[in-house]
Amino acid sequence: MNITYSLVSSKFAGEVRLTYNPEKLLVKYELFGDMTTNNIANVLKYLPVTTEQLEGLKKQSKTLQVSEVIEEITFDMLWKRYNDSGRSSKKKSLARWNKFNTDNQRKSYFYYPIYIKNIPPGVEKKYLETYLNAELWNN
Repeated sequence: MNITYSLVSSKFAGEVRLTYNPEKLLVKYELFGDMTTNNIANVLKYLPVTTEQLEGLKKQSKTLQVSEVIEEITFDMLWKRYNDSGRSSKKKSLARWNKFNTDNQRKSYFYYPIYIKNIPPGVEKKYLETYLNAELWNN
C-alpha cells in the first residue's frame, strides 16, 4: 500500500506531496501552489527518495511540516474497482467491509491489483465477499 505525505514550509509557497511504495521508495511527487522556479529547484534538489531520507529531512529542518495524507476509501470505490457486480453480492460485501477498520479498508482496496496479477491463468477471481473474508492482503 502506498503512503502519501504532505510537506509544507515557510520557505516556500504551496505544498509538496510525496508518495512512497511499500518498499519505502518514492514513486510520485506533486507540487501545488504558486512556487517560484527557485523553490521548485530546491524541492527537487533535496527530494527524499526514501522514507528514511524523509525522516532525516524532518529532523534537519526547523520549518518543514510533514503529515500523512489519509485518503478516504469508500466501499463504492472498491465495488467499482472490483467490477464483479454480476457474481458478487453487494449486500454481503458491504456488510463485511463495514466490519473492517480504516486500515483494512485501505489495504483491501490497494491490494486488489496485486491480487489480480497473481491469479493463475484459467482461475476466476473470488467473489468480492470472499476476497474480503479471506483478507488476502494480510497473508
